[in-house]
Amino acid sequence: MAPYAPVSFVKRPGAGRGGRQVRINTNYYAFKTMPQGNIIQYDVTITPDVPPIINRQVMATFEEHNSARMQGKKLIYDGRKIAYAAQKMPFGDSVQADIMLPERDGRPPSKKSPRVFKLVIRKTTEINMHEIKEFLEGRCKTSPTISSGIMALDILLRHNPSRQFVTVGRAFYIDERDSTRLPGGLVARHGLYQSVRPTPGRLMANVDVSATAFYDHGPMVELACRVLDCSNPRDIPRYMQGRMGHGRLDTFVKGIKFVVTHRGALRPSYKAGRLTKTDANSTTFPIGDTRQRQSVAEYFQQRYQMRLQFPNLPCIEVKKDMYFPLEVCEVPPNQRYGRKLTPEQTDGMIRFTTHKPHERLNKIRQGIHLLRQNQDPHLRQFGVNIDTNNTVNVNARVLNTPRLQYNPRSQASIVTPANGAWNMLDKRLHTGASLKSWAVVVLADRLRAPEVERFVSELVNVCNQRGMNISAKNPPIEFGNRQGTLEDKLKIAFMSAKKRFREDTQLILCIVPGKSTQPYAEIKRVGETVIGIPTQCIIGKNVYRPNNQYLSNVCLKMNAKLGGVNVVLTPDQIPFIAQKPTIIIGADVSHPPPGDARRPSIATLVGSLDVNVSRFCSVVRFQDGRAESMNELRDMVVEALKAFYRNSGHKPARILFYRDGISEGEFDRIINTEVKAVKLACQQLEVNYHPTLTYIAVQKRHHTRFFPMGRCYACSES
Repeated sequence: MAPYAPVSFVKRPGAGRGGRQVRINTNYYAFKTMPQGNIIQYDVTITPDVPPIINRQVMATFEEHNSARMQGKKLIYDGRKIAYAAQKMPFGDSVQADIMLPERDGRPPSKKSPRVFKLVIRKTTEINMHEIKEFLEGRCKTSPTISSGIMALDILLRHNPSRQFVTVGRAFYIDERDSTRLPGGLVARHGLYQSVRPTPGRLMANVDVSATAFYDHGPMVELACRVLDCSNPRDIPRYMQGRMGHGRLDTFVKGIKFVVTHRGALRPSYKAGRLTKTDANSTTFPIGDTRQRQSVAEYFQQRYQMRLQFPNLPCIEVKKDMYFPLEVCEVPPNQRYGRKLTPEQTDGMIRFTTHKPHERLNKIRQGIHLLRQNQDPHLRQFGVNIDTNNTVNVNARVLNTPRLQYNPRSQASIVTPANGAWNMLDKRLHTGASLKSWAVVVLADRLRAPEVERFVSELVNVCNQRGMNISAKNPPIEFGNRQGTLEDKLKIAFMSAKKRFREDTQLILCIVPGKSTQPYAEIKRVGETVIGIPTQCIIGKNVYRPNNQYLSNVCLKMNAKLGGVNVVLTPDQIPFIAQKPTIIIGADVSHPPPGDARRPSIATLVGSLDVNVSRFCSVVRFQDGRAESMNELRDMVVEALKAFYRNSGHKPARILFYRDGISEGEFDRIINTEVKAVKLACQQLEVNYHPTLTYIAVQKRHHTRFFPMGRCYACSES
């Protein structure tokens, strides 16, 4: 076996020529000037270990106390371990200091909120900015120095805003009024994202609108009403009856930071542990070292001469035997909500963040002026000036609309979409699947058998018109109002179809109440991992009056899941794939939520099976949590290559490999590891098997946005 040679990025051979030339606007602002001298990098150590927001306070206090000593020279700081300066600092290569922050909320220091810190700053290296200029002009390749220089400029742009505004990742949330309420006690807020990006010949600042969810601020009792969707606080106990009501409010409260309002001007803050299951009259704690216990309501009456207005509401438990009634708790602003949004909250967020191009561009322009970057003394000291008055315009091409090929028996077998849309009228599926055995499970309330039977009949007719072959026209219908779990109902439906049609069950159609993720996730788990067949979910309200377009859309999903082919591109449009047997592979790693150390990461891969790139196989592996590299990629690729050979009868002469989820800092390490794994997979199948490999690192989560410069270049929706 030949030794493996490390790979390097391929230089772009030139610009494309297809399509119609246009001029477009972008959300980039050009650097007028950049640092001329070297940037000095420092290592920062702050003990004890605290979050970045406290680290920044420590650094700001150090600069304030040593302003004369620093002679007007400024440090920029990432809030963690690194600081930079435009010139050597007067304190030399290192400095140590003990920093005391003022007391917060009148509360004494503790291990969780210390006030005294040890700060150590040490010089580590100098970043040669001339090397970055050479890179921008295409005279050298990327290097660690170039990555460090761009990161330093990124931190420079964020340094001042991060001290003035609420910061989430690389985004700043400036104006609290630019928000909307979401269901369940949350608000969605617009923010502004920015980062430094290298482009041919110059650096640019990429600025975009961002959005995230925050806890709404205000009295906790009012937020509890919003979470439970009730109007009167006295109704909260009734709405909390049952596990779902209490669980909803407990989930909202858990981990939230709040202040208490019963101590006058002194408003200490706390972090909520959980919601008690008893009210303030019944929640008790021990009195001193005695065996006697006192209720929370009694304590507030005795200690603060405060008779609770809502003693029938639960309390927030901060720690063992430390409780606060809901009515004395208030949620301060600017707390980000870090949990997954419900479907209703997601819908509200989508509506809030959907903008026409000109609206988005106006928000970006307003936001960058609020940042006042060219008045930033840190940018001036580093010699950075950005043209914040003009976004960058670039040449672009509107690509020709692809032609879609349906079954030759269609009245319109070749279709050219208009503005990205088309329908199934007068069209038949390219290759229709056969459905000989299937069942229906009804989980939506109020639906009766005649309504479901009529819907199934109309669905079967439309599917057959579109080119599927559904011979099983009367599938068994299982209603979900019987006792048993959802898994039991799906198993019963599976066996009923097999018994009625004397064929292996191929599909279960599930009619669900709404968009809730709970039954959907369980249906997919049972279908994919227990029974081993595909499932198709539809919402109950669509059963009553289904139109032809809706039924056609359901048909497309069913056909694809049963192995049919809906539509293909004509071969002349995909010569790279059509000229030689080519497999297209897509790969990604999904990780558990932050802080979850128990669950593994899931490495997934899909590979095409035919020349039309219309059918795919899937390969899944579990691996250590948070590991981004695909540890078993070699074996996964072997499976995909074998599946392609079994279905097409050819060995791929080309592999087009799309890899998602790699951060820029891991490009070299992961790409070299995975390119080697793909090549070893080929050689495992056959020693002299060397297909052409094109490995593409995909980055979907970018913030580059394009805007038409005239109505003639915009589609009708814009």
